Amino acid sequence: MMKGKVEGVIVFDGSCTMCHTAVQFLLKRDKDQFYKFTSSQSDVGKQLKEKYKIPEDIDSLIVIESDRAFIYSDAVLQIIPKLPWPWQFGRLLRFIPPVIRHRLYRLVAKNRHRFFKKSENCRLPTREERQRFLE
Repeated sequence: MMKGKVEGVIVFDGSCTMCHTAVQFLLKRDKDQFYKFTSSQSDVGKQLKEKYKIPEDIDSLIVIESDRAFIYSDAVLQIIPKLPWPWQFGRLLRFIPPVIRHRLYRLVAKNRHRFFKKSENCRLPTREERQRFLE
């Protein structure tokens, strides 16, 4: 499955343009390279979803850290502290009650294929970036 110690893993929907955009965003801003990435459709992604008992109907961003899986807006809130300023302001989202945060997250996740149409062209990761992907 995975080799070596990984600080955190982000499991994303490999068929989602919005998810690809989020991964590209994080590749640029996660300067400490805290996260590795894998698609939920890959063998590693499937194994992680099974290990952490992620329900099949959750196909959006999943963050795994400290042997715990985070979904919905909690996943986003795990990522924010690892980002540079001004993205740190996103920490304020913690003050929104989880029921509201999760509902908004699920609304966007449910409609993401409509909001972000499939792209015919994808940016290929650089050699250094490829090392951050688990397969």
